[in-house]
Amino acid sequence: MQADLYNLQPAIGEVNGLRSNYQIGEIDGEVREFGKCDIEIKNKKVEPAPKIRGDIARTYLYMEQTYPQYIKFNQLIKKLILKWDQDDPVDTWECKRAILISKIQGNTNKILQNKCSNNIKKGSVRASQPNNKNEDQDIIINKSKTSLSNENLNKSTKGGFKGKGSSDSFK
Repeated sequence: MQADLYNLQPAIGEVNGLRSNYQIGEIDGEVREFGKCDIEIKNKKVEPAPKIRGDIARTYLYMEQTYPQYIKFNQLIKKLILKWDQDDPVDTWECKRAILISKIQGNTNKILQNKCSNNIKKGSVRASQPNNKNEDQDIIINKSKTSLSNENLNKSTKGGFKGKGSSDSFK
């Protein structure tokens, strides 16, 4: 369960450590305590950036479906998960990632399989046709969206996080 690739996401170590196993939720205000990293942690609640809430929601739905003996959400959290899933629809990268994980891990994420195929039919997610030589050539990561300017590197107010991955982030 803990090594399930569908449940693993890249994270800045220090933010992940502070996030702990706190419950997801929506937090009033937009306090940025981690430079440009759009996450709030307050009163044992964690609020991720709106652009990834659906990804997180679908991960939770997958885990609940795959490991029902360990995971059961209360009605309030389930309602929030479904809201985030609706507000932030599946995107091309999420679908491609699910395909790659299924090839490595050997099981299919039914939550993503259904949503990706429905969105491809609607035209809201681009269906990629892999070629035989390089199945992953259609994955393009826009580095300009992930880079941070030097002016924001030292704006963190928690721990040693510098906003771009200082050595403190890996402790």
